[in-house]
Amino acid sequence: MRKFAVGQGGLTLVEVMIALVVSGLILGWAWGLYSSGMGAYQRGLREVGLTQEARSVLAFMIRDIQRALPESVPYGVKGMHPRDISPASQPEEVDRLEIMTVVYPAAIADLAPAERMLTFQRIRYFLEPAAGGKLVLKRATAPLGHDGVERVIPLSERLHGLDLRYFDGQVWYDDWQRPTLPRALEIAVVFQDGARDSRLHRFATIVALE
Repeated sequence: MRKFAVGQGGLTLVEVMIALVVSGLILGWAWGLYSSGMGAYQRGLREVGLTQEARSVLAFMIRDIQRALPESVPYGVKGMHPRDISPASQPEEVDRLEIMTVVYPAAIADLAPAERMLTFQRIRYFLEPAAGGKLVLKRATAPLGHDGVERVIPLSERLHGLDLRYFDGQVWYDDWQRPTLPRALEIAVVFQDGARDSRLHRFATIVALE
């Protein structure tokens, strides 16, 4: 009767199954690590994009606010809570800001040398509803004392909220209707990154006016 023996280099069926299970566990762990790394990379890209967009928006607003004129003109700064934009899906407060400022000749394109005079300008920041439950922040500029057409440009189309506060030297207020300028103005913009978890990112700064 012949006898068959497994060679020293061979594997039994059990050993083969164990090797397959271990290999599967290693591959699963490696795939999970890769997926986690890619997810973190994508989140990082979104956060960088939101940060750059927030900086651009804040830079526009800071520049205009710092050039606001005092009470020698009809108004320097007006801050209001609009009544027509209050979607229940947006818990953040939405504000509206109007600024009276002056435009210097260098900032006016295609202007003849004889016309290079300081010009008063009204600047408005306001919000409008956008698709997906978000808000569009717009900046409107119009010269005063002329028949110029108001120019409106969108600054951001994925805002979740805008919050403005005004400081008179002692107390912070949610709106500002006084003829004088506030001592400081706090700007906070809230973005929604559009991911599945719909994370909110808040960027804030304080602008000193006096």
